[in-house]
Amino acid sequence: MKHNTLLTIAITVMLITACSSPNVATSPELTTIIESTPTKAPALIPTKTPNSLGEVKVYRDEYAGFALDYPATWQLENNSLQGAAESAVYTSSLFSWDRASYTPTPKDLNTLPNGATKIDITVFNQSPNTLADAVDQYKNQDGGTSINFLKEEEWTLNSGEKVVYVESEGAFGVVTTMITLVDGKVIYISGYGNLAFFKAIALTLRAE
Repeated sequence: MKHNTLLTIAITVMLITACSSPNVATSPELTTIIESTPTKAPALIPTKTPNSLGEVKVYRDEYAGFALDYPATWQLENNSLQGAAESAVYTSSLFSWDRASYTPTPKDLNTLPNGATKIDITVFNQSPNTLADAVDQYKNQDGGTSINFLKEEEWTLNSGEKVVYVESEGAFGVVTTMITLVDGKVIYISGYGNLAFFKAIALTLRAE
C-alpha cells in the first residue's frame, strides 16, 4: 500500500513538471490590426499659370480674315492694316509694356525692357500654297544674318487647325515663330523677349 502511494506521488510530480516546462510550445499572441479610414485629400486651389491670359482683347485682320486674343493690358500697333491690300507683306505688333514710358536708344531700337514681350503678326499676300512650302520659305529666308534653327514642332490651334512652330536663334536672340495659312495667305506669329505667354496667344488664332 505504501509502495502504491509513493508511485502515485511520483507520477503526479512528473506531470506537473512536464506541464510547466519552458520547452512546451505556446500559442502565439494575437496582434490586433486597426484599420484607419483614409482621409480625403485636400482640394487644390487653381492658380493662374503663365498660359492663362486672363482678360483679353481681340486683334482682328479683316483683310486676311483671322483674329487672335492677347492680354488686355498689352498695347497694339496696327497702322499697317490701312494699306494691307496694296502690300506684299505687312506686320502688326503687340507690346507687353507701356511704350510711352520706355524708349530704346537710337543705336538699339530692338531692345526690349527686362521681362517684356513683343509679338509680330506678319501676313504675306504673295505666298506658297502649302504649309510645308511656307515653312521652307521661312527657313530659307535671307535676312543678311546667320540664323540657327533650334526646334521645329507641329502645334494644334484651339480651333483644331494644324500649324508649325519654329524656334531659331540669331542676331536678336531666340525667336519663336508659329507659321500657318489662312485663306491662301501665310501668317507668321513671332515672339521676342519673355516668351511665357507666346504659345497661349498664338494658339488663339482662328479664321473669321
